[in-house]
Amino acid sequence: MIPLGVAMVALATLSMCDAGVPTDYAGKPFDAAAHRAEQAALASRPKLPYHAFEPVLTVWDSKAPRGSGWVGKEEPGATVGLDEPDAEGKRVIHYHVKLNNYRYAVFGWQWAQPQDKPVDLRPYDAVSFSIRISGPKRPQELFFGVDGLQPAPVSLRYYEPDFLDGSWHRITIPLDAMKWTGTNALEAQTQVRGFAFSTFVWDPAEYDVQLDGFALERASGAPARSALPAPSPNPGTTAKPQTIPGRVECAWYDWGGEGIAYLWRPDKLIRVWPVKLIQAGSALRRRSAFR
Repeated sequence: MIPLGVAMVALATLSMCDAGVPTDYAGKPFDAAAHRAEQAALASRPKLPYHAFEPVLTVWDSKAPRGSGWVGKEEPGATVGLDEPDAEGKRVIHYHVKLNNYRYAVFGWQWAQPQDKPVDLRPYDAVSFSIRISGPKRPQELFFGVDGLQPAPVSLRYYEPDFLDGSWHRITIPLDAMKWTGTNALEAQTQVRGFAFSTFVWDPAEYDVQLDGFALERASGAPARSALPAPSPNPGTTAKPQTIPGRVECAWYDWGGEGIAYLWRPDKLIRVWPVKLIQAGSALRRRSAFR
């Protein structure tokens, strides 16, 4: 039997969707059909094996570690630093966090300072790194990015389904799988000085993430690529956000789809959590979570 409160929320949500796009909403409603078509195309595209790419530039390595780490504001007690040297003198990046409830957890490592020369990703074809995730209560997903906001989250599961088994894995992510959005899309691709990992934790969690060997790669046998022009920004990201405080229409998204704008958990009772608005330049990025 469905609780009365849940039924009322469902009816209210359906009534808002049936009413059409709110008159004061200037964004771009999420196109479910187009998103599913895109996901189907990605699923049917052959995955390139590791040997399809060759390392060209190592940006961070445990043999000569440099830089510093950072953690999000929502993870009290989270730490990120370098492990003690092993027998070969290597010091890998080590992130540890313990969370008691629902959280958006994010951390990163800046291998270059603002005054240092950044890396332009556009001449390369892929980014690769080594990762090990351990701990008694591991997250269900982990997403890669170059900072806390760009690009749109890229799930590690798509490139290594067993990434949570406690072993070291080498993961290679093609750069054409990354979606850059907003008015700072070009800067995000050409001014890279670090990397970031994020996840949504539904239940109590405690886990460790170790990282090593970040490299930029090109397709095997391919000539060096010239810098490509920046992709056209998503038109929805320049629209005005919904008025807050006020009624938030969670049915409409400027960008995303399942796994980016929201997470679908069919094995759980669906609960609508507050929309998290993150300032990204002059644009607002909506992150919603459903459970």
